[in-house]
Amino acid sequence: MLAANDLQVMLIERDSADANLLGKFAGEKAPLEVNMNHAIALVMNGKATAADSVIAYIPEQENTRLLRAVCNALNGHYKESYATIAETGLQNQAAMLLAMKKNQDALKVVEQLPKDEALTHYLLAICYNRLEKPLEAYEALKRAFKKDPSLEKIARLDGDVNSLILDKEKK
Repeated sequence: MLAANDLQVMLIERDSADANLLGKFAGEKAPLEVNMNHAIALVMNGKATAADSVIAYIPEQENTRLLRAVCNALNGHYKESYATIAETGLQNQAAMLLAMKKNQDALKVVEQLPKDEALTHYLLAICYNRLEKPLEAYEALKRAFKKDPSLEKIARLDGDVNSLILDKEKK
């Protein structure tokens, strides 16, 4: 179990966590570190529901607060996790506000982000589009693509902004 846990830590650090590695060790009787690393691996592999069941074995304490909040947010419990996640940075605060459909509040936060970053403009596009300001949204999206062309691929799959691309392509 210890060797598997150590391996999982290395995999997590390399952003290649194995969702199955600690599965047979995690649970009620497992050490805190094993359960935490298993939950992190599950989250990293897009298995938030499974991570939520592992979180049940992780006590609520300062060093587990963020992991618990992320699992809660990924499982749709935004209000419960907002404060913890929001304090990690303005981008995360904006993302949480958008998840809670607090679009005007999200816009106020996004406007505080660095203007030279592509993600700022991408988030502005989402906010403007949700607030029914399609021209501002399209201009923000264009600025985001200019700063980071890889965002266009993401935008085509993002329900918050893909209509902006599709509308322009039809014209």
